[in-house]
Amino acid sequence: MRTNIKADGIEVSKEMRARLDWICAKLLETADAKPGASGALRCDFVVSKTGVSGGSEFRAEITFFDAYGHAHSAVALADSPIAALDIAHDEIEQAFSREQRLHNEKQKVTDINRRHADAAKKYNDEPPRRSPGVRRRDDD
Repeated sequence: MRTNIKADGIEVSKEMRARLDWICAKLLETADAKPGASGALRCDFVVSKTGVSGGSEFRAEITFFDAYGHAHSAVALADSPIAALDIAHDEIEQAFSREQRLHNEKQKVTDINRRHADAAKKYNDEPPRRSPGVRRRDDD
C-alpha cells in the first residue's frame, strides 16, 4: 500500500508513525485486499494543527483509495493528532463496511434469483423419473 503523509504545523513522532502504520494495516484488512492487489491501494493522511479559539486542536483527514480506485475519506477534529486520526479511521472504516454490506446484499438477491431460475430450468429439462399415478410395490 502506498502511503502519503502530510503534516502541517506538527512533527510526525514515532508514536504517530506507529499509529499511521496500524491504520494502514487495518484499512488493508477491512478492504480484504488480495496479496497482489495491495500495490493498487493508497492511503493519504493530512494532519494539521488548527488554532481554534486560542486552544490547540488537531485536524486529521484520511483518504483511502481501494483496489477499484474508489476514494473513501473522513475528517476529524480532536485535542491530539492521534485521537483525530483514530476518529477519522473509525468513520472511514464504518463507511467502507456499510458500502460493502450494501453491495453484498444486492449480490445475494441476484444470486438467489439466478440459482432458483437455474434449478427450475434443470427440473423442467429432466425427464420424469416415473410415470405419474404408477405406484411401486415398495410404496405400499
